[in-house]
Amino acid sequence: MNDQPPPPAPGRGPAGPGGQGGSGRRRRRRPSGQRAPQPGGQARGGSGGRSPGASGGGGGRGGQGGQRSRQGGGAQRGAPSSQARPRPAPAPAPVVVAPVAVERSSLEVGDAEIRANRRRARLLVVAAGAVPGVVVLLAVAAAAGPLFGVVAGVVFAGAVAVLVWVRAAARALRLVGGAPLEADDEPGLANLVAGLCATFGVPMPRLWLVDDPVPNACSLGRGPSASVLVVTSGLLDALGLIETEGVVAHELAHVKRHDTAVSEVAVTICAPLVRLTGSDRLLHRAVGFGREYRADQVAAATVRYPPGLRGALEAMERGPAPGPGSVFTGSRWLATRWLWIDPMVGARQAPAVGEIDATGVRRAALAEW
Repeated sequence: MNDQPPPPAPGRGPAGPGGQGGSGRRRRRRPSGQRAPQPGGQARGGSGGRSPGASGGGGGRGGQGGQRSRQGGGAQRGAPSSQARPRPAPAPAPVVVAPVAVERSSLEVGDAEIRANRRRARLLVVAAGAVPGVVVLLAVAAAAGPLFGVVAGVVFAGAVAVLVWVRAAARALRLVGGAPLEADDEPGLANLVAGLCATFGVPMPRLWLVDDPVPNACSLGRGPSASVLVVTSGLLDALGLIETEGVVAHELAHVKRHDTAVSEVAVTICAPLVRLTGSDRLLHRAVGFGREYRADQVAAATVRYPPGLRGALEAMERGPAPGPGSVFTGSRWLATRWLWIDPMVGARQAPAVGEIDATGVRRAALAEW
């Protein structure tokens, strides 16, 4: 048997270079979806690359592979793949913390608070001179004409204002009573006051003693350099060292805040009105609501031992009632009531609702520290 292949049929020659055969060659079946070759196109040999026209014989598989690759790529772009890897979450941006400015604590005495008290004292002095000045203005204007009335009113108002400012401390001390206290008479108190003055940064005040069994204290003065610390004999007898420290710190807080000028001017102006009306509400408004409570805050924060001041207030509440002739009775007491650290002497049963300067309210507040 002859093993050689049969001769080619007529009109069918071997495939030429580039995959093109004779005129009668059999066409290959194109895969479904493959674009028919354009006439006149040129194929690239065997590289499997893309051609603008058709795919040649040697590049047919490569062309089909490229076509499948393009089809697969289109399918991936058209529908999300369930096997696609999740994108990693972006790294969080570094947090930059801006520096925070620490404000001055509200328990310290600031310059704004001092200026406010000095301004309040000046306004009270101006008011004290303005009222009589207007009266003189109207009287002189009616008698000698408006021009003379204005001049006389302004001069008189200025004179009264200066007199009130200069004589306020002496007037307030006269209402309080008592006498100067020498350091040799109470060396323990003098040493305590000197040490706390260094802590508060204020000059040493004059010491003043009121001979009364009721434990109480107050402070007066146009400023720290002219301040007076007033204590009663009952205070020195009833309180220990820790409690006395709290009381002295409370009064030096008034000195540091410059509200001693406000209190002495307010007493000088309001004392005649208090005696006429029998009410001390105007005096309390003039010295400022919350004055004693604020001094408690400053004192407790400075000595850093609130129980000392709280114990002093408790001892004052347990103190004896004022006797006849005491500074804590009558019109003198009404005219000076809101100067003292314990303004509730003789009025323990009075309702303290809304009264932040009441002794019991402040004692309860110190218990929360």
